[in-house]
Amino acid sequence: MSCFKHSAGPFAVDIQASPKEVWAVLVDFDGWQRWNPFMPMSRNITRSDGGAVQKGDMVEIRLRDKMNFKTVITVAEPGPCLAPLLCSL
Repeated sequence: MSCFKHSAGPFAVDIQASPKEVWAVLVDFDGWQRWNPFMPMSRNITRSDGGAVQKGDMVEIRLRDKMNFKTVITVAEPGPCLAPLLCSL
């Protein structure tokens, strides 16, 4: 199962962590800037209380080039593809 599609094609990365640890990092939107320097700001604007991410949640993202956008979580379940899948609005 491919989580991300890129103009260069799908890709995969091996991570030395448990699926539970990886999922926790991926759904910690406020923490994305710690591991992704291209996203200095991201936050779940639906759940400002830090609750568990759910399908339908809206996430605001600012890219390093100052581009801002909001996305809706379309899938939020740990599984073979550990990623909150985003669909641009």
